[in-house]
Amino acid sequence: MSADLFRLDGRSVLVTGGGSGIGQRLAAGLAEYGADVSVVDLPAQDEGSATTVARVRELGRRAVSIPADVTDPDSVAMIAGEEWKPKVEGFRDQTPMGRLGTPDDLVGPTIFLASDASAYLTGMDLLAEGGFTSW
Repeated sequence: MSADLFRLDGRSVLVTGGGSGIGQRLAAGLAEYGADVSVVDLPAQDEGSATTVARVRELGRRAVSIPADVTDPDSVAMIAGEEWKPKVEGFRDQTPMGRLGTPDDLVGPTIFLASDASAYLTGMDLLAEGGFTSW
């Protein structure tokens, strides 16, 4: 398999939690393979985000820091901008449930997987996606 299959040149990625930990490492890793990176994290993580942006730029890629709280719908709307609105609406319209998922939609499946009710499961895909993949 050619290493070129993994190249991300010409692609842009958005990494949430990019100011520290796993997000910071993912941002650098994606840049190592050619992606330009938008680093999103809480405003309190500005210093970490700046470090991530500097690392991505050292790798010769473009980077920008976006202070935002992805748990706040208004903040997410600011990140996405109006150009994404038709794409999001199209995705929603193609989902058999007719709506996008919410954090509340993940509570039940998470409790199931954490409880003894799933004790005999050794591995599975639990799709909490409103029927999109089976459509």
